[in-house]
Amino acid sequence: MQKIMKRTLALLLAVVLCFGSVPLSAFATEIDPNETVSSEALPSEAPSESTPDPDTTESSSAPDVSPAPSPDGSPAPDESPESTTEPVESPNPTTEPAESPEPSPEPTAEPSAEPTTGPDGPGLTPGTELDVNRVWPAVRRAMARAAGKYGTDGTLYVGDYCFPGGVGTPPTLGEYIGPTPIETMRFGSNNVAAYCIEHEKESGSGMGYTWMDLSTNNQETLGTILALGFQWNAASPWGVPSDNSDKWVVTQVLIWETIAGNAFVQANGLIGIKSGVDADMEMISSHAYNPTKFMQYYRDLKKRLNDYFKVPSFANKEASKAETITLRWDGSKYSATVTDSNGVLDNYKFESCLPGVTVTTSGNKLTLSTTNAIMSPKTSSSVKSADGLAGGKGAVAVWRTADRNFQDFATYYKEGGDPVSCYIKVKTDAVGSAGLVKTSEDGKVSGIQFQITGSDGSSTTKTTDASGNIDIDGLPIYGADGSKITYTATEINVPNKYVKPQSQTFQLTEGQTASIHFENKLKRWRVTVTKTDSKTGSTPQGNGSLKGATFGVYQGGTLVKEYTVGDDLSFTTDYFPYGEDWTLKEISAGEGYKVSTVVTDLCEIPSGSNEEFNDNTATVTNEIKRGGMPGTCWTLYTQPLPLRAGQSQVLR
Repeated sequence: MQKIMKRTLALLLAVVLCFGSVPLSAFATEIDPNETVSSEALPSEAPSESTPDPDTTESSSAPDVSPAPSPDGSPAPDESPESTTEPVESPNPTTEPAESPEPSPEPTAEPSAEPTTGPDGPGLTPGTELDVNRVWPAVRRAMARAAGKYGTDGTLYVGDYCFPGGVGTPPTLGEYIGPTPIETMRFGSNNVAAYCIEHEKESGSGMGYTWMDLSTNNQETLGTILALGFQWNAASPWGVPSDNSDKWVVTQVLIWETIAGNAFVQANGLIGIKSGVDADMEMISSHAYNPTKFMQYYRDLKKRLNDYFKVPSFANKEASKAETITLRWDGSKYSATVTDSNGVLDNYKFESCLPGVTVTTSGNKLTLSTTNAIMSPKTSSSVKSADGLAGGKGAVAVWRTADRNFQDFATYYKEGGDPVSCYIKVKTDAVGSAGLVKTSEDGKVSGIQFQITGSDGSSTTKTTDASGNIDIDGLPIYGADGSKITYTATEINVPNKYVKPQSQTFQLTEGQTASIHFENKLKRWRVTVTKTDSKTGSTPQGNGSLKGATFGVYQGGTLVKEYTVGDDLSFTTDYFPYGEDWTLKEISAGEGYKVSTVVTDLCEIPSGSNEEFNDNTATVTNEIKRGGMPGTCWTLYTQPLPLRAGQSQVLR
């Protein structure tokens, strides 16, 4: 009786509304002016209290529907006045309600203008407009004057019936679906799709059904359905049967299935939908505007719901739990390719999440590469789903009429939702380090170049610092095949004055530094000097002598060592290190010869030679002294000259 009285009163109220009565505006009377909703009741990230942007606010869920009578006025199936999430037994869709002795007539194109009791309460007939206030996310009553600014009031518009003759009772839902009007919500200048929160629920007698009556799982699932389901964003309301109305119904029915426990967030964090929902949708589709497109949209939405909370299999929603992807050295760079077994890689853009790492995608494969060693695991920045949707329990705005006989309605509230995001973590394969020390006999160690090549085909050039050191960090230890890399260090561009050192090979161990030492020895030279006569070669003239001459080896004008020509008319110097301005000068000549003024340059190193000890030869030629040779006896022979008559010969 109480329910009949409620519906009668609501019916009278709806009649008044149809004739332009005073709009309803009683809003959130139970909220204390000095209180805000507790943090426990708010979404995990509190939504903004600013007005939703008409360009970004979306709507995507469907309203909950209660049992309703047939258009011919036959009573609705029995319903319990108590709120429950358990399925309510309803008449079989193939049979008529017990109270109706006659079959329901075929629906007419134009529903009756007389207000009737609709599936969401009395009076929700096509063309009805109801003032509504936003009760979630809640605001202080002190802000009521600025309601328009905060988007906390609006108008619910009721469009045409999707199912003028009703559907019946889908077996899995277990609740009767009667005539179902399309609903949109206008707040500000924007109109979005609106949905009943729960089928078979009404408010009244001070026992208002609210958003907080839902379980957290219901809220999480419902908010995600709103984010992914049908959304209407337009300057005008909408409410005529079309392909869009089919999408609206699919979204609405999934909300009802959620409250009935048939769609939910599973233990693995993904949304699951019971297989029986497919049969419900098949049954409902036969009453749809376009049955084929109805089912296509349902299957697509179901897949998107199944995939919404998925992240690529190699990523994780929590940065700390992301598994490390190891990049291996391939001879020129570190790289790795991973495959997403969850099949959602297209939803995420990883290209710029790791500075210094090149990231590319191809199908369900992600390839990462870098030339820099990453010794400690490096975590990416947050990578959000590319569709820009934000679901979850915060993605819901809840609206209420002043007439508590109407249940609450929901629209998509993107600002309060949480976009799905994930992280990846990378490091390069095991790396080691090496320290190269360069010494040199003449002390020149700066700017010496070394080439480091690996058995994996890698190659790099390093240069010594002012102290002759090279620190080589981040060298890969293992090749792509998993075997240890053997490195070879080779000094390059070695000046000819040095003996080019032998290349050295080494391998690396993680956590240790390989030590390599290179020493540059100067090449050494010596010269064998042969003494000759400018005229007779190795034969001295007269009683002169080529041996006994002395020579000096000089460096930069300074006598380093003196040598004497021996019996074989030659001498050989010691070995001297390569250097500048080495010369040979004769100090004294052999008996009867002039001292040679020729200065002979020494330190000749054969081009291309890498020998430490190098031999050279030189010849020094002397001129005989003019005016006699020391130790020579001269004899004067005389002979009388013929005399003429009267002459005499005088010898002197």
